[in-house]
Amino acid sequence: MKRSVKGAVKKPRRRKPEPPKRRAAKPSRAKAPARRRAPPRRPPKRPDLAEPRSILRHRPPLLLVDRVVASTRGRWLVAAWKPQASWPVFRGHFPGEPIVPGLMLVEAIAQASALLAYETEPFDVRGTRMYLMTVERARFLARVRPGELLEIRTDLVDRRGPLWRFEGSIACRGRLAADARIVAALLVPGRSGARRRGSRA
Repeated sequence: MKRSVKGAVKKPRRRKPEPPKRRAAKPSRAKAPARRRAPPRRPPKRPDLAEPRSILRHRPPLLLVDRVVASTRGRWLVAAWKPQASWPVFRGHFPGEPIVPGLMLVEAIAQASALLAYETEPFDVRGTRMYLMTVERARFLARVRPGELLEIRTDLVDRRGPLWRFEGSIACRGRLAADARIVAALLVPGRSGARRRGSRA
């Protein structure tokens, strides 16, 4: 027979620990790509006579002035240019005997004259152009070869309205190689009354 023990304390049953509740995952938000800041714009360089390409619209191989040597505002200007042997013109003028074309010598005088015009009366190089209108006289007295340093001189002779008249010369090896008298016009393209004939100086 089983004996009952009075006063016996029943041990409480241990409950199994409940597994931790999993939190619902929050929907992930894709990060928007960071916007790249545009680099600050540099202010345009002011035209400077020491940098002819900041005034002239020409670029190689038709930029025929390397630097300005000396000048007097409203009177004269002296520039330098050294034709490089790699100039494409020399492939055909002439094969085996490269010579700077006379037309390019006149163009060099015209570009130097445009620099003198800018120094005499500064103009907006972005909207104003100087066009070669007339070659009144030109002489070619000596051959100019690649690699020779040329001295370009231009003198302001006269000015009437937009028309500028210059006397120019080119010296090579201490000798006069070419000279010319030209007329150029300082115009704003697109304005009524502006003449469209002529090549840009």
